[in-house]
Amino acid sequence: MFILVSAMEILASTPSGVPVAVRCVADEIGLVRLLDEALPWDDRQCKFSPGTRLLVLIFAILYDRTALYRVQQFLAYQDLPLLVGRPAVPEDFNDDALARALDKLWQAGAQRVFTTVCARSMGTFGLDWPKLVAIHGDTTSISVYGAYPEDEPGAIRIRHGYSKDKRPDLKQFGIGLLATREGVPCLASVHSGNLEDKKWNHGLLDRLAKELPAELLQRLLYVTDSALVTYENLRKLEDLGIRFLSRLPETFGVAQVLKTRAWAEGGWQDIGRLSEVLGAASYQVWETVCELDGRTYRALVVYSTSLDKRKEQALKRQEEREREELEQAVRRLHEQRFACQADAEGALRRLQEEAKAQFWAVQGQVVAEQERVKRPGPGRPRKGEEPEYQTVYRVQAELVVQEGKREAARRLASTFVLLTNTPEPSARDLLAEYKGQQTAVEIPFRVLKGLPVSPVFVKKPHRVEALAWVILMAYLIYALMQYRVRQAIAHRGKPLCSPVRKKDMRPTGRSILDMLLMIQTVKVRLPDGTVARYVTCPTEHIEDLLNLLRIGKEAYTTVPYT
Repeated sequence: MFILVSAMEILASTPSGVPVAVRCVADEIGLVRLLDEALPWDDRQCKFSPGTRLLVLIFAILYDRTALYRVQQFLAYQDLPLLVGRPAVPEDFNDDALARALDKLWQAGAQRVFTTVCARSMGTFGLDWPKLVAIHGDTTSISVYGAYPEDEPGAIRIRHGYSKDKRPDLKQFGIGLLATREGVPCLASVHSGNLEDKKWNHGLLDRLAKELPAELLQRLLYVTDSALVTYENLRKLEDLGIRFLSRLPETFGVAQVLKTRAWAEGGWQDIGRLSEVLGAASYQVWETVCELDGRTYRALVVYSTSLDKRKEQALKRQEEREREELEQAVRRLHEQRFACQADAEGALRRLQEEAKAQFWAVQGQVVAEQERVKRPGPGRPRKGEEPEYQTVYRVQAELVVQEGKREAARRLASTFVLLTNTPEPSARDLLAEYKGQQTAVEIPFRVLKGLPVSPVFVKKPHRVEALAWVILMAYLIYALMQYRVRQAIAHRGKPLCSPVRKKDMRPTGRSILDMLLMIQTVKVRLPDGTVARYVTCPTEHIEDLLNLLRIGKEAYTTVPYT
């Protein structure tokens, strides 16, 4: 808190909390310097280096998901000298200037540049490759609007493919991510929209073998989803000596065999909960071995007390579909009349045998009824003529739920199989590592999908590709901030409190950025004509957050690099 006297002139008040914090982390990992060393540019012809311009893009990406569509408007409300270290105006970062910076990044080999940045970041934050126990990999698709040419040499192909956004009408490109269990990126890829996950995994294995020493590669545990498990990939894993942990796809018949055996034989190992979150699932594991393509693997059949919502809905749809089909068959049977009891019983028995239902059974009985026989000729019956009756047989049937089979189907749907080639970690540790896939890559993908991808100055596939790499750099900084805050909180054992006094031991990167949005920098002209900056932290919780991030208040009041 500070008081301005009347002799001071307020020049500007800017929401500098997020961009200054991002700049501090970027400076710590040497991002701009690394980019300027890797990208082709001439400092005699460029007012700002490409690294600085790409950093400005990162400011916009992390400040507001809509800011990337209007970077100049976003910069109009920022203290640019405080962010870039020298006098600047928003026009210095117009669409053309940013597009040229993206061109330079693509020309330099964006994947190689990003790998270098990741390596530097991991070393700076104590996440060196030799210290890692496991790495997690997965892919996602990013949908885009508009038409993009598919014949640009060397660029990714933006085209239709399997849409993980459930938007098959839109073209897309893919992003692959390899991250630590804390969600900090190690390696990444930006690829064409129709690349299958199985092929991505195969290419990643080759890339790991190229990037890492053999002894380090063989010590790491590669954790990923079921797309890894193909006969070709399994052979590649064995050839390279890579340990892996993956889910066995249901398309492999052995998966159903193992689950059925587990429930038939019993002997489950109780793992319990892996999370302290209220309502978290509890797990049991049944361990065995299985053979695939002539090789023996360790298999963990895992039962979760929490049924996946998608599977639960699928079971409900299957149950309803079976009910409707059997009800129609029962109605047709009700309408039939049989001349003898044996025929009626045979019809009921055939319906019961032919019904392929998993959840329903047909129960019924045959009843005899007296039915008036229709007169053979026309006209009214003669006076005193007694009507003739005959005995017919009908089937009375109904549907009943097979509770045992319903529960068995639910158990099987709540069960999955993990496949690995390592005997060392315990079943609990392997399951915990696999469940860490959500923190490592699934949550990051949700963050990436929330970031803007296709602003107005990206009109060519190679620029979309370059922008995707910039977004990955933005996420890298996001993940490093989240990692640092969580580590600091765990070390001190005291949660971070938000302005609404919500205690949080594991704040997300998004909540960290939201808190930083509350910081304002005020620039004033002092009576002697000099310009000074003051920072306002509205609550002690914001100051606590800056301490956790290791960012001093002087970062908001002093122009850097001077």
